[in-house]
Amino acid sequence: IMDVQDRVIDIELTNRCNALCSFCPRSETPEQGFMTFDTFKQVIARVSELDVLPWITLTGQGESTLHPQLVEFVAYAKDHGARVRMTTNGNRLDADMAQALLEAGLAGIDFSVSDMGDDYQLVYNLDFEQTRRNIIHFVQLAREADPDFVIRLSIVRHDLNRGKEKEMID
Repeated sequence: IMDVQDRVIDIELTNRCNALCSFCPRSETPEQGFMTFDTFKQVIARVSELDVLPWITLTGQGESTLHPQLVEFVAYAKDHGARVRMTTNGNRLDADMAQALLEAGLAGIDFSVSDMGDDYQLVYNLDFEQTRRNIIHFVQLAREADPDFVIRLSIVRHDLNRGKEKEMID
């Protein structure tokens, strides 16, 4: 018998995104929208039935920060005993949203950033410096709030970022 230490339930709040990554299959999704709060409550109710509460990861093909009820979803899951983290490209994670998510109980974050500078602009069609500032600010806030806050960097390898992994991590 295998002893599973951590379980993770991935929840996609939206399949919409503010980035236009060439390697993302999201454009193949015929319908795009947002999960309703009622559906989210049903998911959390089912998760609460498990013998060990898992991590809830707000992730998927979409950008969770686009969901207008993101902060409420995090607070609701936290209030029901779940440890919540999310995946984001960081571009929309401004100071107000960062503070609100941390206050709602977000316990971890995965930044999906697969390039830098001008190449970032080519890959994502987003402003790299804005994303960089948002990420640095969020990391500072999260570390002040909780030194054990889980922060990860996710890098998708593609033609423009070959050999840049260490520089991106730094």
